[in-house]
Amino acid sequence: MSLQDMSNRERIKQIDGHRPPAPIVALLLTIPLVLIQSVIAVVCFSTRRLLRRSDLTPGEDLTRSLMRGAGTAMSTPVMRYLISSPDTDQYLSSPHFQPYRSNMCRPLLTTDFSGFWVCRNFRGHVGDSGQTKGISRKVTLFWIHGGAYVIGHALSELPTKLRIAEVMASHGIELDIFSLSYSLAPEATFPIQEREAVAAYQYLINVEKIRPKNIVLLGESAGGHLALSFLLALQQNALPKPGGALFMYPWVNLLNSGASFAHNKSKCILVNSSLDRSVDDVVGGRDGRKRWSKRLDYTIARGADSSWKSVLPDRTWVNVGSHDVFLDDIQAFCHNAARDGAAIELEVTKCKTHGWQLFEDKGTESRYCFLGPDEDVPAGLMLGSQNLVNGMLEVLKDG
Repeated sequence: MSLQDMSNRERIKQIDGHRPPAPIVALLLTIPLVLIQSVIAVVCFSTRRLLRRSDLTPGEDLTRSLMRGAGTAMSTPVMRYLISSPDTDQYLSSPHFQPYRSNMCRPLLTTDFSGFWVCRNFRGHVGDSGQTKGISRKVTLFWIHGGAYVIGHALSELPTKLRIAEVMASHGIELDIFSLSYSLAPEATFPIQEREAVAAYQYLINVEKIRPKNIVLLGESAGGHLALSFLLALQQNALPKPGGALFMYPWVNLLNSGASFAHNKSKCILVNSSLDRSVDDVVGGRDGRKRWSKRLDYTIARGADSSWKSVLPDRTWVNVGSHDVFLDDIQAFCHNAARDGAAIELEVTKCKTHGWQLFEDKGTESRYCFLGPDEDVPAGLMLGSQNLVNGMLEVLKDG
């Protein structure tokens, strides 16, 4: 069986909501490892708090320490098993979304790619911003999820995605969201994921007849790296660029060599060793690192024949937390892109870790989902979504 055939089968399982079989042995081995790593994390946390000041609260500091410990202890099969099936039905059955569920999370499977139409023609009820404006524009958000190329799901963070669409409608923009379900490593190695992204984009343009300027690309973490690879592939194949791009804490340097890997080591939730293993999984080890060396590190300045101005869309918005280990690499990438003449805006959110918008929303999503379909959304709910809406509006202004 070819790797492409195998990846197609894996995509079919994923898009059908198939939960992988429980890795019993790995789960049993993981329990003591997590306990050991948790003890180590608590000891390190306590020592660190005694020896130096921190801009984190004790609760935040301990939570991030425990997350790093758990991430170190868990293998890819275990993490996949634990997060493989998003609570899609639970979200869509909630009072806020139940009236609209028939037109949400519709799977799309072809021989070249798969994904989900998270929502189409959805406006919902905003209320908290006053009177909703009439719809004057339609935009498609092409979402590429994160997960270090080895885990993740196209329907993860569903309340965040739907809240973005809901708030955008209040600004007169009807937002359709297509989320790519790309093949995961190590079963599928690069450039399969890049080819799938290009195929999905061509489908949006050629089959759905969506104009490229009305498509906004969103890359989240590893999805940010894939989004940049996708944009380079568009340039190399003389395909039209999307109208804009958003990057959430993008993994722009798979060499994991930025200075913030050291100075944010005890502030972020990510662990360098786990990321390195994921890189080997997606590129195919040492040989793959050599073969794809030009696609690993996007912080390196580009030549005049392929400047970031020619690769990136007309407007690009990037957000990263100041405690993210990717911080310095992202700043270097944005600096080079701006030097090339690209219209790029970097927003660094103080004291936030990797994935902060999603964690911010996770804390209030239950209250949000259990609001009635016509209830106002109180201030303070789903603030991570609001940050991404701000980025969308920045990308789309004057468009």
